Amino acid sequence: MEFDGITLVTGAAGFMGSHLVEHLAKMGVRVRATARPRKETPFFDELGVEFVGADLTRPETLPALFEGGVDRVFHMGAICNFSTPYEKLRPTNVVGVERITELAIEAGVKRYVHVGSTSVYGPYKGTPFTEDSPREPQDDYGRSKRDGEDVVFKRVEQGLPAILTRPCTVYGPRCTEGAGKAFSRPTSIAAIPGKGTQLLSNIRAEDVAGRSSTFRTWTMRPEKCSTSRRTAILRSRSRLCWRP
Repeated sequence: MEFDGITLVTGAAGFMGSHLVEHLAKMGVRVRATARPRKETPFFDELGVEFVGADLTRPETLPALFEGGVDRVFHMGAICNFSTPYEKLRPTNVVGVERITELAIEAGVKRYVHVGSTSVYGPYKGTPFTEDSPREPQDDYGRSKRDGEDVVFKRVEQGLPAILTRPCTVYGPRCTEGAGKAFSRPTSIAAIPGKGTQLLSNIRAEDVAGRSSTFRTWTMRPEKCSTSRRTAILRSRSRLCWRP
């Protein structure tokens, strides 16, 4: 399928969103980036990307995002915080999805890509999760992401051409929050508990950006899990070239 209109990326100022915008811009895609309004947008300006400020919790700011012929949406706008209570997550992670998907249907987009999280599965149960594994989140963040997915499933029944992805622990440049920051930059975390042989399921932000447009419902994880010892070695090497 060809996308010759505008590609809208929500959450574009965030960790994963910024990598996706960068990836699409390098491919020559006409990108419209959006995040909460800000006075200066040097990152997007340098990429030659249009920035339109909007807020998922303020519905009056959202229709302008779809003006001018948007035919593809990557929805990465979300609160990613495991300590935030559900009632504060829901306006963005659930109601925000309702608003964006409704507008996407009205605009007749060719594709809507929803970036979820493996947090919807809940704790590891001894075998790798698959796309069809039961969703049994045990924390408020996971519940909010599950409920956001349910909105997408409902919209699919209403005609939205959607793809749903569930990245695992994402790490890489510009990561400042979540578990991924332990592998992305110097932190106060001295060690990862265990003997160094336990498997970890981490994925680079650049890989998430590169793969987000090619799957229906996909759990994003590396082809082969690394051990915590191997991850620590790679992390120590990355410190040599880290620039804040």
